[in-house]
Amino acid sequence: MIDIHSHPLPGVDDGAKNLEVAVQMCQMAAADGITHLVATPHCNYQYSFDPAVNHAKLAELQSAVGEKPKLLLGCDFHLSYDNIRMLVDNQANFTVNGTSYVLVEFGEFFVPDQIDRVFYDIECAGLTPILTHPERNPTFRRKPDLLYRWISRGCLCQVTAKSYTGGFGSTAKRFAEEWLEKNWIHVFASDAHDVKYRPPILSHCRKKVAQARGEETAARLLERNPEAIINGQPLPPAPSTRTPPLAMPRPALEALATAGAFGCFGLSRREALWAAGAAATIRPGQLPGTTGGMTAPPLKAMTPAEVTFADLWATGTYGTHPIEHIRELLAERGVCPAADLRDAMTGTLITVGGLVTHRQQPGTARGVMFLSLEDETGTANVICPPGVWERHRRLAIEAGALIVHGRVERLDGAVSLLATRLRRIRALPAVPSRDFR
Repeated sequence: MIDIHSHPLPGVDDGAKNLEVAVQMCQMAAADGITHLVATPHCNYQYSFDPAVNHAKLAELQSAVGEKPKLLLGCDFHLSYDNIRMLVDNQANFTVNGTSYVLVEFGEFFVPDQIDRVFYDIECAGLTPILTHPERNPTFRRKPDLLYRWISRGCLCQVTAKSYTGGFGSTAKRFAEEWLEKNWIHVFASDAHDVKYRPPILSHCRKKVAQARGEETAARLLERNPEAIINGQPLPPAPSTRTPPLAMPRPALEALATAGAFGCFGLSRREALWAAGAAATIRPGQLPGTTGGMTAPPLKAMTPAEVTFADLWATGTYGTHPIEHIRELLAERGVCPAADLRDAMTGTLITVGGLVTHRQQPGTARGVMFLSLEDETGTANVICPPGVWERHRRLAIEAGALIVHGRVERLDGAVSLLATRLRRIRALPAVPSRDFR
């Protein structure tokens, strides 16, 4: 068996307290039939994560235990904005054995609202998140459909072996059993921390899985899938996941219709939006064709600008950039595209406009505020001196889109606009920005 989640490195987190305990954990794992053990120290606000120290301790531990089990390195990666940036920039320090797989753990009591965007960023970096021990997380217990949603989009699910055998209580055991029945689990791991309370034991779990689902499933979840993960290979074929029952509320149907999700059925956005309210009333067993209000009268198609605004409202993103719809109007007022900054001479007075995507004020900046404006041509970096910021403070914080008058500055190859005046662009909808993070 292969264990992809454990904490045997001495003194780096809440796992093994010293080298003696670490050696005992490895010996126990080997005696249990574990051939490969991935050491996954925590990377969170409580414990310092130092890749160099981890590699050194791994080598020391491997030397002390001998050839078995084979020790590999990974990370029990806590989701936070700072951590995500480190992960994207230095993947090999955090992934399982330097592959594209990364263990991801959530906080105990909540899942951040922006987690879909976080997973999107991780996946865009070419990584596959493995959600660790969701059966022990109160949020997933309250909303198991969250787990299904994320494994449906490509995330993997790792359940603690001791949860499945009852060691973490009846609730964790019940969810582990239910999710195994639904084929939501991709791998079992020990999440071992010591030799007494949370030992590196997988054999009990493997035996129970074999009895419940057969030898093939036990081998897949404790041998073949973990082997693929440590080698950076795709997981072998598996039974499809069982979909939970869905009750689609009216607001969700209307959002999908507004976003154009029903275009595959030959419906325009407005036709689908017309029918969404009636479709939400359909119940299981209802006779087909008996729901009134499904067919819309002739409706005028959305304009390109309306399509963009609809996308923003329904999904938070867009196809055509909102600024592109008002480019001619901005050009008449002397507002240049962000791309023009790249070729502008230092000291040139220039005006740009765009959506505000970031607001930052580092503690060392002495009152200087940094903004990022985005239009259809790219991004403009804006520097707001303290005087400009104080004059336009409320506008700069509240406005989703701004026109900025300023002077071009160049420093170390970076081009910025030193702002002298800010104005609001009122014709655009609000777009979420990353502020003061």
